[in-house]
Amino acid sequence: MADKDTTIDTIHGQIEIPQWLVKIKDEPVIHRMMRIKQLGLKAFIDFTNANHTRYSHSLGTMFLASKLADLMIKKENSRVTRRTRLKANLEYNKNSLMAAGFFHDVGHGPFSHVLDFVLEREIKRDHEWIATEVVKRFSKELEGDSIPISQVNNIIAKGKDHYPYLRGIINGPLDVDKVDYLLRDSYNVGLRYSFDLNHFLDQIAILGEGDELEKFELGLTNSPQAIVSTELFLLLWKSMYTLVYLIQSSRIAEKMLEKAILTAIRDGTSIQDDIKDLDKYIELDESVLLNKLKTSEGFPKEIYQRIFEKPDLYVAVFESDLNLFKTTPEFLKALHKSQDNVSDTISQQLSQLEPRKPYSIICDIISAKNPKEIYIDAKDEHGEPIEVKQKSSVIRALTQPEVILKIYLHPELVKTTRFVKDKGKSIKTEAQRIIEDW
Repeated sequence: MADKDTTIDTIHGQIEIPQWLVKIKDEPVIHRMMRIKQLGLKAFIDFTNANHTRYSHSLGTMFLASKLADLMIKKENSRVTRRTRLKANLEYNKNSLMAAGFFHDVGHGPFSHVLDFVLEREIKRDHEWIATEVVKRFSKELEGDSIPISQVNNIIAKGKDHYPYLRGIINGPLDVDKVDYLLRDSYNVGLRYSFDLNHFLDQIAILGEGDELEKFELGLTNSPQAIVSTELFLLLWKSMYTLVYLIQSSRIAEKMLEKAILTAIRDGTSIQDDIKDLDKYIELDESVLLNKLKTSEGFPKEIYQRIFEKPDLYVAVFESDLNLFKTTPEFLKALHKSQDNVSDTISQQLSQLEPRKPYSIICDIISAKNPKEIYIDAKDEHGEPIEVKQKSSVIRALTQPEVILKIYLHPELVKTTRFVKDKGKSIKTEAQRIIEDW
């Protein structure tokens, strides 16, 4: 028997590479993930040693999907009351879960989430849809290993025939995507968080009875260990947003780069085709995009220089809880639909105060990251499922319905205009007017 293909991973140690991945790992769209940093601009600005890639994260997510599927199958074997159909479905879908874990982020563009709003604006799609299109290109290799691409895409993008507990393994409040990126990102930025991975995974359970698999979902065992390990997991998740994912300098640079790309598209540069043409998009990596911005003109080139050549980022001049603003139902409806679209519209209108630059003033709206509903394997006295917040004051305290509005000002305006004198008061007043007139 031939030796199995394996690789050594920084976080998980030895990872076995399935045959379908051996066949496609040198394809350009797969190699592209090796040229996109998992933390995007944060690896250039705040955490310069965090050079791990989307590819390494995808391998880790695939590995954990396999590990959790095996654990769930083992639990089904040891149950007194057997759920035969559930066990068979888990066994049948294990390889599909692994493929979904590997492909779930293949649709992300350069610099992590910088292109999220660009995709929303330009093609009315997201990275999950792009991932499903990429999966279709490897139907021969996947289905040759008895992996139906329809099921892989159901898991990635919540297809109409999906089972919630399968998708929950890849994308849910307790998913292996989060587990991997939290462990991987914290390690690579130098935060030595202690988290017992195996103990945490052992607390996860599939909740449901009978044969209606579409009603089953991922949750927790009914035990103190499950509550405490979930508290630790969510504290880690919350702290990473505070200390890493929303760190201010990188966040400002990300919004600057987003606006540079939007301006380049508006100006009719080749970046427009790179976003709208799927074949070109899946060739777009960080070096290609940076070279296009570097050789562009006007605002996009200026922003490239301010981020990558002689760092001179926009300056945060204002921050407030959005709840302190007077809002209209129309504004709240638009905000619920797309925070990025609302913040971009406010940015463009604020920039009319100093119209020398397309985005002289940038508005950024950031929602607090709150845990989604997680249920435990128990019912209350009324027969209703019990949500973990009912059992944990720690998790209840992590839930904060906060939305923050921030304003970033072009460096030249900070140095030369009235905004220095009034400390952002005129910007706040104008932002309030825009919101009230929505």
